[in-house]
Amino acid sequence: EAGVDGVFYWFDNNWHYLRRWEHFHQLRSPARLAVQQAGWLADLASVQLPASDAVMSRALSMLIKLGWTDADVEERLRRMRAALS
Repeated sequence: EAGVDGVFYWFDNNWHYLRRWEHFHQLRSPARLAVQQAGWLADLASVQLPASDAVMSRALSMLIKLGWTDADVEERLRRMRAALS
């Protein structure tokens, strides 16, 4: 609605963050995980990272286009600030 494409809240998704990595918590993967190879097999299902969760829960993922001009970036920032305020 604000004209800012490709921005999403991913905290409840599973991209690049331990919180929703069920395969890691359950030690399930097509290949051995690094923690298995290192012999460190703690109870990964119970790992809690509240300080990291507090930071990551405030983060957004954002599309970045290599072809943007400086004016494109400034316009995107203007629209994002308007949408977030």
